[in-house]
Amino acid sequence: MPRRLPKIPCLDALQQTAEELRSDEVVYRFRLLPARAYEYIGPAVESMLGRPPEAFYRDPDIALELVVEEDRPLLEALFADPTERSERTFLRWRRDAGVVWTEVLRVPIRDESGRVVAIEGVLRDVTRQKELESERDRHAALLQAIIANIQDGVLAESEDGRITVANEAFCRMFDLPPPARLVGCSADQLREALWAVLVDDVGTARELTARLKSERQPQLGYELSLADGRVLDRDYVPVVDRAGAVTHMWHYRDITKRKELEEGLIESKRRLREFAAHAESAREEERRQMARTLHDELGQLFSSIRLELAAAIVRFRESAAPEMRPVVDRLQAAAGLTDIGVGSLRQLTTSLRPPILDHLGLVPAIRWQASLFAKRTGIRCHVRARPGSFPLDDMRVTALYRILGAALDNISKHAAAGTVWIHLGRRDGVTLMEIRDNGRGITDAQVHNARTMGLLGMRERALALGGEVRISRGRRSGTRVLVILPDGDGAP
Repeated sequence: MPRRLPKIPCLDALQQTAEELRSDEVVYRFRLLPARAYEYIGPAVESMLGRPPEAFYRDPDIALELVVEEDRPLLEALFADPTERSERTFLRWRRDAGVVWTEVLRVPIRDESGRVVAIEGVLRDVTRQKELESERDRHAALLQAIIANIQDGVLAESEDGRITVANEAFCRMFDLPPPARLVGCSADQLREALWAVLVDDVGTARELTARLKSERQPQLGYELSLADGRVLDRDYVPVVDRAGAVTHMWHYRDITKRKELEEGLIESKRRLREFAAHAESAREEERRQMARTLHDELGQLFSSIRLELAAAIVRFRESAAPEMRPVVDRLQAAAGLTDIGVGSLRQLTTSLRPPILDHLGLVPAIRWQASLFAKRTGIRCHVRARPGSFPLDDMRVTALYRILGAALDNISKHAAAGTVWIHLGRRDGVTLMEIRDNGRGITDAQVHNARTMGLLGMRERALALGGEVRISRGRRSGTRVLVILPDGDGAP
């Protein structure tokens, strides 16, 4: 006879202790035939469903009372057809003021004839999992609602090339079907529809898309011009989840109105600058005409008066009458006043428009202006020009001369400098003029002060001719002004 294994009394106790430690699972055996009854149910059922095992032994239908009413038909169906099913089954149970979610795992027990006579199974508490899933679903629904209601277009593509998110604004923007028809479709099919409305050719669009995916780097502020004249601002951001999967996100904003306003503002600035340049040119022409008039007409008149006074002085001196001596003294005083008037007239004419600028050109005029500045202020002034002459039109010659005058005026008032260096040169069709001093140096606040009319006037003169003025502090001390003027159509 085969040897019978001895019975271990503590085995049932060990099994019960193990089940009590697993409070999130309840093992049970439910007999169907000949009469329905619980043959066994684990002690964890009390902590899970709030009923002790004895309650289930006394009433085999207690489960129908504890299950949520909406899930009662499902539980009755499981009793009626206890055969194993492949899909996961979940039941909700009433517990105090809350609900307990359980996953039902079961195995049918058959007799020798194949009838199902019992069910062995496990109830697994998945309440926390369901709460997390519900919270995740709420967050996903909230995110979807936010995306669906924003005014900008949003598109998301999975790494395998499927559309995962597309909102109404995106579909309206590109005249596409509703989002429900786009989500899940191939991104290549969507791009074919998008390429039809983009100005860029198909090859460029494909190359850009491939580059964005390969680099996986954000790209912000890329502008797209559509065939209907609209301009869109597109942001691309690759989103990497914890598993390393990448979702490609695109954000589209219609900036057509903004671009129109920007272009209008730029055009307005351009017209204002042209108007200012025209007004300055007209004022410069008026200065030239006034200087010529003063020099030719008043200068000639003063010269004639001086000659007449000189002739009268000679005639009165030839007379030996003593009473004529006071007349001669008065005439000599008048001649002296005439000489003073001629000097003032010459100074006024030079301040309006120096004749040397029109007759000899830019470099001699700058050297002459530098010498006058040195005599007037006592500040040493060095001028270097390479080449010796510059083929510039009258507008650029005047602008450089006036900018230099404004810079020298600022140096004399604010720099407390001892020396000024003026360098003129040409490079690749651009005229450069650098003005440096060894004074206290300009501050950043002064450079960017919009109310500094002198600096603003210098910049505007250069901007009107397509150039610029760069003002900065010197490496060691002082201030550096660099004027950059490109050649214009009027240059010979």
